Amino acid sequence: MIENFNGIFYLAIFLVILAMNTFYGYSCLFNTKNFMNKYGIDITSAFFCRFAGLMIAGSVLMQLYILFRGTEVHLYTKPLEKKHQLTLQPLLLPPEPLLTLAEMHAV
Repeated sequence: MIENFNGIFYLAIFLVILAMNTFYGYSCLFNTKNFMNKYGIDITSAFFCRFAGLMIAGSVLMQLYILFRGTEVHLYTKPLEKKHQLTLQPLLLPPEPLLTLAEMHAV
């Protein structure tokens, strides 16, 4: 596990960030009222506090996945065939007008 993070130093930093995110996410999601009272936030913003906690909880899940699965990524590098290649050319062309100016004045 240590070799996946390029040494004990980076693993320790990763674990500290994971612990801080876990605490913050738990405080926002499950201990909302006490968390908001601690910082003097009104109870009407509880939805946004829980929403922020949900974002942090998602990052905690990703961090746990990285912790146990490793940091290496295996990319699919086979080039796409010509017919499957994506292009931005249709998006860069101006759209065709639905009505001409003469048709607009006639309406």
